[in-house]
Amino acid sequence: MVDIKKLENSLLELENFFHSVREHSEIDIDVESAIYGLLTVSSIKTSLEKYKKKPENKLLKQIDAGLVSATRGVEYFEKYDDNKRFREICGNIPSIKDHIKW
Repeated sequence: MVDIKKLENSLLELENFFHSVREHSEIDIDVESAIYGLLTVSSIKTSLEKYKKKPENKLLKQIDAGLVSATRGVEYFEKYDDNKRFREICGNIPSIKDHIKW
């Protein structure tokens, strides 16, 4: 079973980080990455809510794809401290791959 609570906590942490970068960064590319990250997190949260109501493998695949987009799609931040924090948060996201039937 997917640890939904841990996943929700990680998404909240990631969302808060993206909000912070968007609001405080003076580096345009970092702001754009944060906006992309926020859109992706929103999509993941929608899929997760659907999964909580009716667990389906296809929703797990959507969540997994969203996590890949949020972590690898953003890639990095120019500001060292932001990039370091981003990597820490990404490392704390629980894996759901073991629960997906490919």
